[in-house]
Amino acid sequence: MNMSRGSILLCFVTGAAVLLLGVTLADGGVLPEWTRLIFIAVGGGLVGLGVSAKAQQRRLRGR
Repeated sequence: MNMSRGSILLCFVTGAAVLLLGVTLADGGVLPEWTRLIFIAVGGGLVGLGVSAKAQQRRLRGR
């Protein structure tokens, strides 16, 4: 997986936004509680993808 800096940053920003959106809407009572889990899973997955891509990018530059 070869991701540019922009796409890695996009993963972090989108993941954080999805997490924040899920927590905000679930706390406000707008959405049911189970949707909070979906938002957390999707947001966490995006942030995890960004972390993984950044770590791989650093490993490849070290060679």
